[in-house]
Amino acid sequence: MIYEHPALTRLVFGFVAADELTNHKESNPMSIEFSLYAEKRAAESLMQSVRADLANIDRLKMEAYLERFALPRGISELFAYRLAAAGGVRVPRVELTQEPLNPSDWFSKEVPGGWCNSRRVPQALPIYHLANQDVMLPPAIKKMDNELRFGPLLGKTCPVDRAEYADFPEQMESDARLLSAAAWNSDQRLLGHAFRAFLYASYAHSSNCLADVKGQLWLIDHEKIMHQKTTDDIIALHTVANHSERILRACQRVCEITEDHIEASLSGIPWHFWRAGGVFNHENDAAKYFKQRLATWKIVFRKNC
Repeated sequence: MIYEHPALTRLVFGFVAADELTNHKESNPMSIEFSLYAEKRAAESLMQSVRADLANIDRLKMEAYLERFALPRGISELFAYRLAAAGGVRVPRVELTQEPLNPSDWFSKEVPGGWCNSRRVPQALPIYHLANQDVMLPPAIKKMDNELRFGPLLGKTCPVDRAEYADFPEQMESDARLLSAAAWNSDQRLLGHAFRAFLYASYAHSSNCLADVKGQLWLIDHEKIMHQKTTDDIIALHTVANHSERILRACQRVCEITEDHIEASLSGIPWHFWRAGGVFNHENDAAKYFKQRLATWKIVFRKNC
């Protein structure tokens, strides 16, 4: 579970912001001295925050065991799929059924109330199976003592064998365009992280993000949407995002989700899928919770919202 804890998203955003500040400083030698000093201090502060959280990996493990899921498994997957387009991300079609669907077209898993089926994306592959795993991890990790403890968290081993994605051409595994899209700090990865941070869903590691042959990324596996008693996690995310225009743009894109989108994404789900496994067992209570998160999200990322 620590491999997927939502807190990892904020850590990766910290790496992105610190990297941008450092690169901006190095590429602008003629900037005024105060600006360079402020950027340097901001980058150092961000990295200190990241190191502090890395030192608390054991605390995150405990939180992962104590925290509860907001929605039952199955419903969380369907909710994320329905909401994704409004947030600007791609999630394969999800259907909840009483029996598993055709395995040649769907990945199916049993959930309370029946089966959750995720449509296979043609010619797509988990980015874990791409040729160059180095592009998936922040370079700063290699400079930290915590690398052996933290690095694997961002690149969880894919539980699905490469053979399951036989329609993905092997030669495309090293395609430069796909590797660029899959990079740890690409715009598509940042948008995916922002969407999952809004939900407080499990971290988008390299096994639950697919790349298709067109260079488009797809998010999968949203069954773990954790419940938060407050929206403090969104405020904490903003303290990091505020140092990066690219992260802010991603978070502001998520602002296009509306209360109507939330209500529609939770409506019409058969009652037996609600009966076990989450804090909320009715669409009205769940909608109220996610509307509160949306309100906070739009306040802190108010530009263009």
